[in-house]
Amino acid sequence: MKVLKIIVTTLVILGGLIYFAILFTFRTTSEDVSHLKPFSEIVGKELASVQTCHIALNYEHWVKENQYIVYMRKNSVSAKSSNRQELPVGTILKIKEAKRYTAGFTGSKSTYILGTVFLEELQEEVAFEFAWGKKNFNTDLPGDYFAYNLAPWQKVRLDVMYDYDKGIEVPYKNNNVK
Repeated sequence: MKVLKIIVTTLVILGGLIYFAILFTFRTTSEDVSHLKPFSEIVGKELASVQTCHIALNYEHWVKENQYIVYMRKNSVSAKSSNRQELPVGTILKIKEAKRYTAGFTGSKSTYILGTVFLEELQEEVAFEFAWGKKNFNTDLPGDYFAYNLAPWQKVRLDVMYDYDKGIEVPYKNNNVK
């Protein structure tokens, strides 16, 4: 009976360690990238939208930090999102910080702008997230180059890509063509 208790206890402890090791390895992690370009140029500022954009209550499983998501294209938000509405041009977006998320299982990286916006319909300021920046897979350049699509506060998209690990900034283009 004593040997059985030792075996069961050992298996429970070993199973718990394996469970937490897997959970730790495959969790999504985040890091503050507010100090890096191009984020350092907008964090802490109030920016007026110059493009038509939308806001919605994001699908629960897609939320990174804030339940509202600002988006430019309708296909960039879950069909399960709700309370969709257009933000008029000139809407003030208060940018608080920028974070890079790394998916534990795939290792894919994406960056999000976090901030607040006043919604007339609710008569309150709500926290939002805006997916801005992802790894550019259309390049043969070595490293992780991040490219940025058009944001609500921009008239034209950024014309550079960044490799944050090497501190390199290069012109944006499809570098696959030699």
